Amino acid sequence: MRSYIYLFFILFSGLALAQDNTFQQDDFFQYKDWAVACDNTLTCRAVGSYDQGKNGNVYARMALLLERKAGANKPLSGQVKIDDQMPGETLLSLAINDKSLGPLKWKEDNLYELSKFQLTQLIEALKGDKNTIFFYMAHKKWFLSDAGFNAAMLKMDEKQGRIGTTGAIISSGDKDESQVYRPTLMPIIKAATDVGDKPIKNVTFSEINKLFPEFKKRYANEEKINCNGANSSNNLDKDFANKNLPLPELITLNDEYNLLKVFCDIGQPTSNLYSFWVIPNVNTPNDNDIKLVTKTANDYYYGIITSDNLQQVIYNDHSFFINIAKQWIWTGESFVLQSEIAQSLRDNASTWSLPIFVSKIKS
Repeated sequence: MRSYIYLFFILFSGLALAQDNTFQQDDFFQYKDWAVACDNTLTCRAVGSYDQGKNGNVYARMALLLERKAGANKPLSGQVKIDDQMPGETLLSLAINDKSLGPLKWKEDNLYELSKFQLTQLIEALKGDKNTIFFYMAHKKWFLSDAGFNAAMLKMDEKQGRIGTTGAIISSGDKDESQVYRPTLMPIIKAATDVGDKPIKNVTFSEINKLFPEFKKRYANEEKINCNGANSSNNLDKDFANKNLPLPELITLNDEYNLLKVFCDIGQPTSNLYSFWVIPNVNTPNDNDIKLVTKTANDYYYGIITSDNLQQVIYNDHSFFINIAKQWIWTGESFVLQSEIAQSLRDNASTWSLPIFVSKIKS
């Protein structure tokens, strides 16, 4: 069995110390050709990609998703997705060491499900050494990489409390699964219903300062993110005009609240990042009642603030980027996190997205 190691990483965004992000160091783990993430319900998903060294020129991206819910005796499931347009119900088969294990179950366009038998054989092959694993259809063939599999699945075992139990994938033992971590209930969010077209107006920083006297201080320092080098500018209206930056906007949310949108910085690679504050619709709102949503969002649309940005992950002597997509939804009184999804930027692994935060919306 190959050796496996834990690798921990540090996360950075386009902004220094972007600590308003909910993304945490241990939310996403990637080693070689495998990545794993567990969401807030403790459902864990691992993605493995094809072996680029063996595949050479491939016709399309392919990746395997392994998913397991938290709790005792929960099974592992496996699905393969191919990023290509193919005729409906085109057969995709699995082979291990040149022995065919038959076709996978076609679920929908480009998506296939492994049987319990296929998955059991596949897991054992991935855990071992020098096994040849590939998926094939007609003249196309994708070799699945085992590099990093043990490390990724050990992380899944750890996150779900299965290490040392009979149900662990990697570090199994004699204990039953009565003490493994239970699933956490998915949050239910009651979303505001009146989120249609609302008045939006451009405002100057002079107007913002009258409404929000602590704005510049919080623009510069809140969540330890210094938007647009704010500390170095004494006149943000002039600074924004000289740099041709987007003007701030005041968006009506309802009769009680407005949403202030202010350009913050340029994200990675080139998207604009905006700060959003919810401000009570009164003549002189108390600073404590003005709530920051985020300083790293991309836009607001009909009750939803969205953020879709790159995060740099650094460990040992190399680094890579992953994409983090988040949404906050308006409840009528505040914006709350609705979803957060991580996606590897490896050419083939990006076929799958890995949820970090999930919720159910109730209107």
